[in-house]
Amino acid sequence: MGIVVVTGTSTGIGQATAITLARSGHTVFAGMRNLERGGELRQIASQDKLPIKIIQLDVDSDTSVENAFKQTLEGA
Repeated sequence: MGIVVVTGTSTGIGQATAITLARSGHTVFAGMRNLERGGELRQIASQDKLPIKIIQLDVDSDTSVENAFKQTLEGA
């Protein structure tokens, strides 16, 4: 399967999308502004052994986007 980047994964639709894609076999880079809010996603990923890598990503910051995609390319 593919590699995907999902934003806003600390809660809601972003989190559900990341989980659904990972369960479908994709490697998911789950972006969120505040990594401390990633506890629930980390727990689900660990429990279900899902290919989810949580990365810091603030789409309002060019530097953050650049760093997140650099991490994604290095971790792919």
